Amino acid sequence: MALIDPKVNYRALRLVALGVKWLREKDKSEFSMTPEQVEEKVIQLIHREPFVPFVVEMTDGHSLEIPHPRLAINGGGAGFIGPDGGLVDFDFKTVRSIRLNNAEAAL
Repeated sequence: MALIDPKVNYRALRLVALGVKWLREKDKSEFSMTPEQVEEKVIQLIHREPFVPFVVEMTDGHSLEIPHPRLAINGGGAGFIGPDGGLVDFDFKTVRSIRLNNAEAAL
């Protein structure tokens, strides 16, 4: 009984698996911000004069537009009152990146 199928390129499968592992490790280290970096950047942006709206991109693919500088920051996260009057909050550990709102940055 043979466990190795001669039709399967096991070396290629291993290289693909290593490539996926490398991308996952790169994804965590290169594209994500640490909670400390997020907090520092958020504080920097809300104190900017004049204030420019910015976007917080989450690790799950969602984005939050921060339309005003009135954020409450505590315990590894931030929150603000959204346009509908409801609380919008996020944890710094789930932030992938932060960028200026393109429309506002062009002004």
